[in-house]
Amino acid sequence: MSGPRKAGLYQTRDGGATWIPLMDSAMTLAVGSLELDPADPSTLLVGSGESNFSGDSYAGFGVYKLTATKTSSPVLSGPFGSSSFSKRGIPGLAIDPNNDDIVYVGTATGQQGIGPQPFTGAPARGLFRSTNFSTGASTFTKLAVANIPAGFDFRVTSIVYEPGSSDRMFVGIADASGANDPNFIGGIYFIPNASAATPTFTRVFETFAGHGGTNALPSDLRL
Repeated sequence: MSGPRKAGLYQTRDGGATWIPLMDSAMTLAVGSLELDPADPSTLLVGSGESNFSGDSYAGFGVYKLTATKTSSPVLSGPFGSSSFSKRGIPGLAIDPNNDDIVYVGTATGQQGIGPQPFTGAPARGLFRSTNFSTGASTFTKLAVANIPAGFDFRVTSIVYEPGSSDRMFVGIADASGANDPNFIGGIYFIPNASAATPTFTRVFETFAGHGGTNALPSDLRL
C-alpha cells in the first residue's frame, strides 16, 4: 500500500510493477496517515488530509476505511468523524492492537486552495478517540491531554501503540509557534492506560526544555 500526499491510495500485488488505485471515489485524495488493523490485516484505515506544516498540505474530510484489501474488489467506506476532522489533516492514527473498536486520531492543520490558506470555521485540532469504530456508529470524542484542556486547539503529530499493548501509547504534540509559543505544550506524551475510560497522560519529553517564557497552561513539566 502507498498513500502519496495528494494522490489517493494505491496497492501493488506484484512487487511494485503495477499499482491499483483504491481511493479514487473518495471526497479527497489527500492522505495523511495509513493504519492496518492488527486484528484484521485485510482492513486498512486512511487518515485523509496532509499535515506536514507546509503551504500545500491539503486538508481532508475524516477517516476512510478499506476492507477486503486482499481480494480483487476492496470496499471503501467513509469518511468517518467528519464533524471533528473535516477541513483538517490527520497525521496521527492508531488502532488498539487487541480491539479494533478503539481508534485514536490526531489532527493538525490542513490547507485549501493555492498557498497557505487554512480553512475558516474548521474544528479545533487535537486528540480524539472512538470506542465503537468497527461495531458501532464510529463516533469520536476529543480528549484532554495532561493539563491541556479538551477544548484547546493543538496539533497532534503522531500516535503509536507499544506493540501488542492496548494501554501503552505515545502521542506527539507540536508547539503552536515553536520556541515562541507561550504555552509550551509540545513534546512526547506517554499513556499507560489508553483503553481506560479516562486515559492519563504524562509528558516524558519536552520540545523546548528549559525555556524562559511564560507558560499560560500548567503543562510544563521541566523534564
